[in-house]
Amino acid sequence: LLAFKMNWFDYLQAKNLDYAKERTINLFFLISVSILFSVVVVSSFSSQYKKLKKSVKEKEILLAEINHRVKNNLSIIVSLLRLKQDLSQEQETKDALRDIGNRIHSMALVHRRMYEGGGMSLVHVPSYVDDLMDGICESVGGYENMSCSRNIEDVSLEVSDAIPLGMILNELIMNSLKHAFAGVDNPKISIDYHKTEDGYFSLVYCDNGVGMDESDANLGESLGLELIHSLTEQLDGNCEYKDTKNGLEFEMRFPVKNSL
Repeated sequence: LLAFKMNWFDYLQAKNLDYAKERTINLFFLISVSILFSVVVVSSFSSQYKKLKKSVKEKEILLAEINHRVKNNLSIIVSLLRLKQDLSQEQETKDALRDIGNRIHSMALVHRRMYEGGGMSLVHVPSYVDDLMDGICESVGGYENMSCSRNIEDVSLEVSDAIPLGMILNELIMNSLKHAFAGVDNPKISIDYHKTEDGYFSLVYCDNGVGMDESDANLGESLGLELIHSLTEQLDGNCEYKDTKNGLEFEMRFPVKNSL
């Protein structure tokens, strides 16, 4: 258009054509060049898009395979610990091996969820908590009559947040099963997890066990309390225990980072 405006290529124009025909020829030429340029651009973009899509797919497959292998390796470790637990004679050793196995199992579940999600870095919280609860109860045994109410918002968390959350729940559930339900006819656990309006996630865990005094003393003598506070700090959150008339209540809040 600039060349046409500035008459740069007058020597290419036929002198016997009038202005209307000359303008039509030039317009046809410009439209043709524009179409050709558009085809080149679209073809180039399409080619780059296909390469990028293929690269992303390959990375997703690679990430899924890594999560699958990590999950398998962690599962093997858990199996070895439980095998050693069965062979041990001392009850204290059995309990320690079981606790370690459950902690590792909570991490293995995250990688399993990521693998099932095709390598996605987000973990679906409701499904994760269900699997975690089932695995802990199976490892402890003897709590077939225990009821567990779960009010969990349908959200997904980044793996960096899902692992600490899972380990905190593991410690709370294990503490209830080991210390809180002695002499309780109908043991109950409730888990409430939701996103608040002020940009936080809220986790409220309750049981109808023996209450704060005994369970808190037992928890304080173990690694559980230290782990819970350390993992809460890792999430940039805060937590507190409350003694209720019907057991123990734990509440934690941490800021929403990457979630879906």
